[in-house]
Order: sequence, then C-alpha cells, then structure tokens
Amino acid sequence: VLLPLAHVFGRLSAWAAMWRGVEMIFPRSHHTLLDDLSETSPTIVPCVPLILERLQNALIAEATGPSQLHQRGFQWAMATAMEVSEVRQQGRKARGLLALREQLVERTTLGRIRARLGGRIRMLVSGGAPLSLELAEFYHALGLLVLEGYGMTENTGAATLNRPGSYKLGMVGQALPGVQVRLAEDGEVMLSGANLMIGYHGSPKGTPTTTSTDGQGVRWLHTGDMGELDEEGFLRITDRKKDIIVTAGGKNVAPQNIENHLRRDAMISQVMVFGDNRPFLSALITLDEFKLRAWAQQKGIPWTTYADISQQAEVYAHAEHIIERSNRAL
Repeated sequence: VLLPLAHVFGRLSAWAAMWRGVEMIFPRSHHTLLDDLSETSPTIVPCVPLILERLQNALIAEATGPSQLHQRGFQWAMATAMEVSEVRQQGRKARGLLALREQLVERTTLGRIRARLGGRIRMLVSGGAPLSLELAEFYHALGLLVLEGYGMTENTGAATLNRPGSYKLGMVGQALPGVQVRLAEDGEVMLSGANLMIGYHGSPKGTPTTTSTDGQGVRWLHTGDMGELDEEGFLRITDRKKDIIVTAGGKNVAPQNIENHLRRDAMISQVMVFGDNRPFLSALITLDEFKLRAWAQQKGIPWTTYADISQQAEVYAHAEHIIERSNRAL
C-alpha cells in the first residue's frame, strides 16, 4: 500500500484488504520503493500518480545509466512496447515483425523491469490525483495495467473505476455499483449513491452548498470537478470548476490541460498556468533537479547549484523548445 493512511484512498485500501483477507505490505519510505517492491513481490499496488512518476524515473535511470548505447537500446525497446500497447488497447495481438520485436524486448528489457518491481504485479490502482495519459501508457507498455479511479472523501472515496476487462487509458472509468454519475449543464460532475456523506461534521452550513436534492428526492454531490462522459459511461475529468480561466477575450481555458501537456517533458516537475482576465496565458515552471543534473552532465555544463544552472541560457532555450512544442499541440 503506497498511500498515506490518513487519506480516504489509503483507508479504503486497508479496509478492502482486511475484508478480503489480503496481506498488506507497507514500504519503508519512498526512497526505498524499488527495493521494497522487489523484495516483497506484491500483486496489487494502490498508489497515487506521484509514486508512479518516481518509480518511472527510477526504472528509467536503472535501465539506461550513463551509457548512450544503453539509452538508445532502452528508447528502441520502449518505442516497440508502445506500438504493442496500442495494438493491445484495440483488443488485438501483435503480429509479424512487431510480434518478433515484442518477444525480443520482452526478454531483454520489459521482463527485467517487471522483475525489479517484484515480478508479480497484476495491476496498479491509481487515485487521489489526476494520472497523466503518458504515465498510464508507459506502464501499459511495460505490461502493467494502471487502473485509474475517481472519488472524493464526501462520497467515501469511490465513484468510478476502470476494471481489468473494461478500461480506457486517460479516463477514470465507469460508475461503481450503486453510484450514479451525471454532468450538470455547465459540465460539473455530479455524484449520487448510498456512499454519499450525510454532511460535514461540525459545519452544517457548508453542506447545502455541496449537495442538493432533485425533484425525485435524489441527493447529489457537487464535486467541483469538470468532466466528460462518453457513450459507454466512461468519465474523463478535465479540470476543477474553480480553476477555469476566463481570458480578457472571454475564452474559457482549462489550465490543467495545458499543464499536463508541458509536464510530458521529464525535465519539467511542476507547472502552474494563470491568465484570468488577461489577454494571454503565462506559466510558472519548475525543473526536476535530478533530470536537470543529468542533462547538464550530457551537455558538459559544470554543475554548481540548482539555482545557478536553472539560469543558464541553454536551459532557457530547452524550456522554450518545450513550450513551443506544447503550443503546437494545443
């Protein structure tokens, strides 16, 4: 269980494990995650996206190392794995030359990476924060399915979930049994079900602003999240309602979408887009120190301090390239 136990997702995971008689394993710290997973060989891993990002960085660092030959080999293996992943998501199997490449990367790369994670993981369950599509695709390419779900403390933490036999990467799944999901006229996600809270403890005045009752007597939770439902009932969370930016030109912008585009580059750790009532959007960007250190080493830039390196002209040029690429995609 790679979760804070005071978090509703952590509590749900612990309750479910006890209810089903499942052995729970807790890591020593986030610094020892890889070694703990390798030693204990778990089968189901509930976690938040940040943990998956840290594991991804650690796995890539181990698989590539300083050698350019190893880096190129890993990139080729992942490119092949991504192709296979796309085919699998369509319910098909790789054939011909792709099937041969799949067997090769499975023996040389993918199998070793899964073994580093204990070798027995059947699924990872992600919640608590938005999971980027790129991260879900990375693990799917490794042969590990990340099942993303969605919920709030106000509805006991569970509303929708992808299932092993019914999932769509980039979406948070279909409604769980006993839960209803609908969209308000403005696109806000509304939830109903027996798991809905009675009210906020010690704050009865706050409850009516969060819940409402319709003409049929059904109580609904106003989540504050904006979303989309497809024809099969899969939910996609697009942004927080309160975070929607309205530019000076009157255009509604979901900043999270832009932030996720920028964060696809491993060099970028955090992004905050702003521009409410302004004619243009701006973004505050921070760089991942470990990626920046490795990048500086490759470029032959002497490492002094994080603050100093982040002001180098080469770093600015690289950041501008990332922004330009994201703008083209948007």
